[in-house]
Amino acid sequence: MAENRFHELLGLPEDVTDPDYYQLLGVERSVTDASAIEAKFKAQMTRAQHIENPRHKEFVEFLKGELKRARGILTDAGRRAEYDRELTEERGEELRKILGHMLVEGTLSSIAEVSVFREGHNLGLTPEFVKQVVDEELQKAGARRVATASGANGHQTQMLMNQKAQEVARQVQEARMAARLAETRAKIAETDKRRAEQQVQGLSEKAREAAQRAKLAELEKEKAKQTAMAVAEKARQAANRAQIAETEKKRAEQTVQRVQQKARQAQEQARQAINREHMLAMRTQMSEAARRKLEEQFTEAEARLQAYVEASQEELESAKQDGVKWQRLTGAYAAIAVALVGGAALPKFAPAAADAIHRVLDPHLSRAGNIPHAVIPLALLALVLLPVHLLAGRRSTGFYAPLLAAIACAALAGMLRQA
Repeated sequence: MAENRFHELLGLPEDVTDPDYYQLLGVERSVTDASAIEAKFKAQMTRAQHIENPRHKEFVEFLKGELKRARGILTDAGRRAEYDRELTEERGEELRKILGHMLVEGTLSSIAEVSVFREGHNLGLTPEFVKQVVDEELQKAGARRVATASGANGHQTQMLMNQKAQEVARQVQEARMAARLAETRAKIAETDKRRAEQQVQGLSEKAREAAQRAKLAELEKEKAKQTAMAVAEKARQAANRAQIAETEKKRAEQTVQRVQQKARQAQEQARQAINREHMLAMRTQMSEAARRKLEEQFTEAEARLQAYVEASQEELESAKQDGVKWQRLTGAYAAIAVALVGGAALPKFAPAAADAIHRVLDPHLSRAGNIPHAVIPLALLALVLLPVHLLAGRRSTGFYAPLLAAIACAALAGMLRQA
């Protein structure tokens, strides 16, 4: 006898090899209460879920699907009526096939009829319906009911016919069960196929996203490269301006040295002239008026010399101040260039710090609308450069406040340019 896993796993009667949905849930056909059907479903589903033997894995999946369909059909009045009609027709055909094998000799013994009613019960058919089918088949085949043949041979013959009919019934049931299992396998395979296709689509989508991220990273890399080149160019320009300032400073120092040398030469010439005048006055015994005139000339020469020296000192001081101014401006532009580079590199080397700065600034920068965020610190930088230039030539600590503001604006501009 074939293995009956419905009996082994769910505890159904051993002779029920192909249960209908009523038999599967253990529900009487007269029960219509949805809560009672739900309770039976949960009990059977719990038993199925606790089956751990891997040999029954495929059958358990089939069983779970059948239990869910049984619950759905038996709790829906319309679907239940349709199922009852189809089930009666299907099981009636099976019963007719069994009767067909029993009526080959044109008779139906009482033992055979008992077997037919037992098979009808196993098929979930009511006795009234079984009797109706038997009567119809007897009339159709022109057969008649007879009492059980006397003697061992007659009884044995009838038993063999009953066993053959039962074997046919079981073969039909097993074939139907195999078809249902095959259908379930096909559905599982289709589900696995859909899952595989979804996984392939997911992997493809991830691959596309990775390619897009790589492309964006390449674009960001190119932008960073261009920014670095622009900053490097600005640094070179600042270095050139610093070199020009250094050259101007050297020229100013050389000018101061020449002025000082000329002043010393003029002073020496004045002394020599005075000495010559004194010597000449002593030799010629100049008059008092000539001496006063000479002293006045000497005083005037001394005043001119003093004015020339003061002018030279002022020119020297101005040249020194110009040198200091150019030195300060050179350092300022170099610091601004370094701040631009540092701001541009911050998102790469310190992403956490860059994200924190962005979170702080975004609520304020978003008020600018569609204006690029990097434009705002650049505009502030342009405004701060004016006091930097004005204070560069003065010996005052006030120069460093706008310089620090310019460096901060440059760092923000460099960082926001990467956003």
